[in-house]
Amino acid sequence: AICTPLHADAFKLDCPSCAMRLSAKSQLVVVVVAAMVMVMAPPTQGTVVDSMECGLRILALQFSQSLLLNAGGAARDLEVASALRLSADCGYTVPRRATATPPAAVPPPRYRRSVCSVHVATTGSDTTGTGSLALPFATLDRAQRAVRATRSSPAALCSVYVHTGVYYLERTLVLTAEDSNTEWIAVGDDVTLSGGVPLPVGSFSPSASNPSVLEASVAGLNLTTVTPRGSTGGPANRLFVDDVPMVWARYPDAPPTLPECALKVPLGRVGLATPPRVGFMKDALTPSWDPAVVANYSWIIPTVGPHPHAYYAEPTQHITFSPNWSTPSFNGGVPRPGWANTPVIDGAGMTPCYWDAAGGPFARFTPAVAHGAPRTRTVSVAPVGVALAAGSPFSSRMREWSEVEWGVVQSMHWWHAVECAGDVDGPNATGTVDCTSIKTGTWPGSAGRKPYGGPGPGDGYWGAWAWQIESVDATARRIRFGSGGSQTTRGALNAGPWYVEGIKEELTAPGEWVHSVADDKVYLYPNATGPSSIVAASLEQLVAVRGEQDHPVVGVRIAGFKLRHSASHYTGPYPTCGGGDLCAARTGTVVITGGENITLSGLDIDHPGGNAIAILDYNRGVDVSNCSLRHVGEMGFVVEGQTDGIDATKGNYPVGTRIHHNFVYEVATKMRGGCAFFQSLAALTEFDHNVALNGPRAGINFNDGMGGGNNVHHNLVGNFVRESADHGNENSWDRVPFLSTFRNGTASLVPRWSRNHHNFWLLPNFGQNIDHDDGSAYYNDSYNVILGGGGWNKHSGPYQMAIGNLWITTSSDKLTAQCGSEIAGQSNTTLPFAANVCIGNWSGVSELASTPNSSYGNTFFTPSGSVTVNGLPLGKAQALGLEPGSTEHPLATLPTDKVLTLVKALLGM
Repeated sequence: AICTPLHADAFKLDCPSCAMRLSAKSQLVVVVVAAMVMVMAPPTQGTVVDSMECGLRILALQFSQSLLLNAGGAARDLEVASALRLSADCGYTVPRRATATPPAAVPPPRYRRSVCSVHVATTGSDTTGTGSLALPFATLDRAQRAVRATRSSPAALCSVYVHTGVYYLERTLVLTAEDSNTEWIAVGDDVTLSGGVPLPVGSFSPSASNPSVLEASVAGLNLTTVTPRGSTGGPANRLFVDDVPMVWARYPDAPPTLPECALKVPLGRVGLATPPRVGFMKDALTPSWDPAVVANYSWIIPTVGPHPHAYYAEPTQHITFSPNWSTPSFNGGVPRPGWANTPVIDGAGMTPCYWDAAGGPFARFTPAVAHGAPRTRTVSVAPVGVALAAGSPFSSRMREWSEVEWGVVQSMHWWHAVECAGDVDGPNATGTVDCTSIKTGTWPGSAGRKPYGGPGPGDGYWGAWAWQIESVDATARRIRFGSGGSQTTRGALNAGPWYVEGIKEELTAPGEWVHSVADDKVYLYPNATGPSSIVAASLEQLVAVRGEQDHPVVGVRIAGFKLRHSASHYTGPYPTCGGGDLCAARTGTVVITGGENITLSGLDIDHPGGNAIAILDYNRGVDVSNCSLRHVGEMGFVVEGQTDGIDATKGNYPVGTRIHHNFVYEVATKMRGGCAFFQSLAALTEFDHNVALNGPRAGINFNDGMGGGNNVHHNLVGNFVRESADHGNENSWDRVPFLSTFRNGTASLVPRWSRNHHNFWLLPNFGQNIDHDDGSAYYNDSYNVILGGGGWNKHSGPYQMAIGNLWITTSSDKLTAQCGSEIAGQSNTTLPFAANVCIGNWSGVSELASTPNSSYGNTFFTPSGSVTVNGLPLGKAQALGLEPGSTEHPLATLPTDKVLTLVKALLGM
């Protein structure tokens, strides 16, 4: 009964009966599970849950090696082991391996057959060179012009070979349709494209005002941050000393051991305790629950009266589709077939609806519109400033600041004090509203609820914000914001711990720096002596493929390069997209727009200031493999398109993208909402054989379910949710219906099924491992290994199934949760939670009364040997017809080696 003809596309089926054809490995899983249940062997001496987790972590390391085809060698093993805390927690020493194996996807140039070839070398010349191996050019720009001039036909393959060295790009390498069928190949192990401006080390000398600080004139270097829209005219926002990013001068000071305040919260779950937000805490800004400390500042919010609903003209868009959409209704929502037709109450309901909005609080986005769902609709406000109490130590520092217009305030969603009465001059402010009603939750339609953020300590941290400072009033102790607050679509009426950066007077600690536009100087407080190189980032985008849907770039391949020194974007524009909480900036170190059959392979992107690789709008068949993305400023991979409102039939989005055999390590070091992989308004993406570790929020995030058909498999994803109070290693939302043809070739609001299978999800620091949130639908999660976290969350969405997974918690996991969690409010179309094995501190399962027998045939191993179903002992629940065929067993009867055998079988190790 697992599969019915209606849901045949939930699996890759090739049998007429619609039953899953088990692979040999899957059959082995069934056999092993049966053996675990039937042969209750006593535990071997020393078998404890903690040793089980150590064994699983070691298997995770071995799994990473197989996924990455052993690329990276011993150095990468140590990074993975560090994320898994194998030495600290398990006393495990990683065996030494041979040096890195070259990525298989980057063949030597001699294997390429090109009609024309051009060579580039740091010893070449753009004036006397011919582009031959003997007389190479000096720049990629000159090589591009030569290829365009000599190509015999548009379909002819041409190769540009770039030889060992560092190439400082004066402008983004932009590849258009004229550059189709060109490959750009790095020749040698160390070919670097830099988006920075090198500063002569010898030009720095001690500052007269502080001998510990070095200064250098940058007059004539045109040192500024260049965005895809041209120069900002502002200062550089990143500086690298010996390729290590320094901290933009800030208060409170960042911990000196954490470059750019990248967080390294220890792996291991934290239960209900809020994880520390290192770098946000110091002096009066410490997020203590002590009211005396909290009272040191409050957030100035826009007065968006009389109610956020005022910003919506409903309906702003009339569309009629058939046969899948009958009786269109914007105000009441447009339920998908199978969804519960629950009412939308003040935007908090999860019935998927479509709303169009413009202006008001959406003025901070680019463009200033929102196509989204009720939740996005009602809480999309953001603070417009911060007010300091009279006794705050911060207020005295403000009097010394200069060039405040280049300063930036960063914060995160949180519950905190707000100030709003009479504040009507903010960029998002319109009209007036009684501030007291907002603070107490009695504003119209709130049904007595408090504003979003919750009253509890640490509640939220679901998003991150940055604002450019507009003005500072030291007398009134007010910092007013200009642009910003758009990094998350889902807003809040207040924020939490915060810091300010980019202010010259806050250059007070080793490792900090700042660029003064007024002085035309760079100031550096070195944390070591004798740097060999100093580079200021200038370009956001180093390489950009830019085509159009009707005139795409075709057949471009870029392979083997190191990409360094890209600028940050987080003070630039952000859009809204898909109805989810997030939307990625439409930029990155490498950006592909309007491409067909574009290939990226073997790229090494280290410390990108924003997104590493962005695949935007119309793209078909983009392939990204064997890349290393480390210490990423925001998102690792972005796959993001655009629709015409609810109409997704026009194709201006990525389809058929494959991202595989890549390594992503430490994401969102600059903007805390980032993920290793982010997708919105795209379809049929395959994300497989990747290793993604360490981040503040979700590891993989699907912002919406537009089109569906995504396939996430054979990945190792872990140690995410280090700062947020929710989400999982994989998070999804699906609040908005989209009309697409991906289900069966005809226009439908129903997407194709998406699959998560044979992944190793491990150790989120909070929340769930797999969190299908807020209306997520048409997900099949099967044959995964899931270590730690709060189980499987299904929130208000139908058509989800979890089959044949291994769910494990250990004694070091402070979370005690339900192995399968079903949240009230979803429809009666729930599909099975079946044939799963739940090991550890699981309290049981929750099964909706409206969906009897949706959970069955599961096996539980718990310390007590028992579980509950809807609060009832398993036996009593089964007498009522719930959880048929499921069994419960004492955890002590389960040997660790049996668990490890099952893990290997599931993962194909």
